[in-house]
Order: sequence, then structure tokens, then C-alpha cells
Amino acid sequence: MLKTHFEDESNVHKWRKLRGYNSTRLTPDKEGGKAMEDDLESSGGYTTCSVLAWLFAHQECQESEEEKEGKGARTHQMKQWYEELFENYGMKYDNENFVQGTIGECDFIEKEIGHNKAARILDIGCGTGRHSIELAKRGYKVVGIDLSESLLKRAKEKASERNLQIVFEKRDARSLPFLNEFNLIIMICEGAFPLMETDEMNFQILRNAAKALLPKGKLIFTTLNGLFPLYHSVKDFLDSKTKEGNAKCVSLSFDLMTFREHSALYVEDDFGNKKELQCNERYYVPAEITWLLKTLNFKTVDIYGAKLGAFSRNDKLSTEDFEMLIIAEKQ
Repeated sequence: MLKTHFEDESNVHKWRKLRGYNSTRLTPDKEGGKAMEDDLESSGGYTTCSVLAWLFAHQECQESEEEKEGKGARTHQMKQWYEELFENYGMKYDNENFVQGTIGECDFIEKEIGHNKAARILDIGCGTGRHSIELAKRGYKVVGIDLSESLLKRAKEKASERNLQIVFEKRDARSLPFLNEFNLIIMICEGAFPLMETDEMNFQILRNAAKALLPKGKLIFTTLNGLFPLYHSVKDFLDSKTKEGNAKCVSLSFDLMTFREHSALYVEDDFGNKKELQCNERYYVPAEITWLLKTLNFKTVDIYGAKLGAFSRNDKLSTEDFEMLIIAEKQ
């Protein structure tokens, strides 16, 4: 039988310990758990998704300094697949199929902020700056961040060629310094969010985006649609979208327990170096996204199908959509 996250004993114990719940049922003690009870009751009651989202939002760092240092050391020793993928990949990146949608996507983004040229925009996972550059050309102030020095170098070169003043910075979206600074944050084409190795890391990105937004600011992003792999072959879909010479999926499996895609990706970089990477991406279903964002005090969360270069609020999400488009507005 499939087990939910909270049917695992260790997770139940951690949850109860955090907020004072000590029964085997999802009900609060008289002395503890009031904060969680209030939060979830106001959002419509208890579900596995809601409890999980609430836990992510309220868990504070419980680990020891030694554990933190150990994690930091491991991070420095070993690069993740998404870091290796984009090493020396700036030119190849600009030849990927998905870049063809940039103009149409920026048209939609402009409409969502009412063509307000005073809006400050943060582009998380900006890559070679395709959205940042297009929005800057239209008169917006944009900050683009990414983990890849190679992609950022290419972004800066392109901006310089166009005489555009854009701030491009190397930053990890799981640890951002911004607080109430932006009217709009975008993460388009899996800009960091579903690529992380744990659900908690993905949630950190959403939490940092929420912190960086001004009140009533908007978060617009795309992520992988968890409904799609239930009806379609992801590998066949990716193969149909891959240009010759770009990164190619050679094997792929989908884990129904975790909604994670595990794949082997064959890559040749800008200098002809070849490598095979073991990749791991998280797919989400709409209910998960809604609960996670509601926990972060977004007052509205709207989810649609994401068509390349043709984002629209009229595009109802279906099992045919490989990606979801999420538009969330902060309180």
C-alpha cells in the first residue's frame, strides 16, 4: 500500500514535536499545536498536502552546527547535476527549443503587471538572460540571478552588446538576501524551483521569493506538471523537443512515490566536451503548489497550462500540459 508522507513514523514524530501534537491522530493537544490548527482551519482544514506544506513553512533549523558544517562541506565537494549541466553551456543554451518562446512570454508578463515601467523585477534562474534582456529592452529594471557562471557570462555579454543596464549576479535561490524589494519575480522554464534534490530545498526557493516580494507583488513561474507523466511518456515528449547537438535524454524513469523523474542526460558543451549526467527533477500537482504558496501568505494562486511562448489565463490546465503556469499574488 502506498504511504503518504505523514504515515511515515519519523515524519509524524517530527511534526508532533514541532507543534505539540502527541497523539497518533492529526489533532492538537490542549497545550500545543494551536498555531497550526488556526492556520489550517482558516485555509480549509486538514489534508496530507496541507499538513506537509505547513510543516515546510514552519520548520526552523533544528540541526546542530556540526550538521550544518557537514552539509556545507559536502556541497563544496560535489556539484549537483544542474550545476554540471550548465558549465560551459551558454552558446548551446541559446540554441535550445524553449528560447523561442521568450517574446510571447514577456508579452504575457508585461500584461500581468499592467505595463508598469516602475516595476522592479527579479529573474530567478535567469540563464543567459533571455527574459531579463527582453524586459530591460522594454524599459523595466531587472535583476537576474543564476548559479551558473557560464550562463551569467553569456547574459552579461548579450546585455552589453545591446547597451542594456542589467544587474546579473551569481546567487543560490535557496539563500537570497532580498527583503520586500521586488514587484514581480519570475522563474520561467524551471528556473531553479523543481531542480533541487529535496522538496525542502524547492520550498526554500518559494519562501525566499515570497520574502523578496513587496506586498501585493506577483510571483510568476512554470514548473513540471505532475499529471502529465500519468498519461504520457516523458522521454518520448522530451525526444520530440530536442534539437540535434543539444542535451539529450538517453534513459528515464518516473517514481510515483516521490513524483520525481530520474534520467540520464547526454551533454556536449560549447567546447565539445561530452558527459553523461544523472538528473533528478520534481513534478508537482496543482494541490501541492496551492498549499505551499498559501502557507507563504500568497492571497491568490492561479494555475494554468503553460504553452511555449503563449502563456494565457484562458489555458485551462490539463493532462496534456507538460508544464504548469503559476501566478501568485502576495498579501
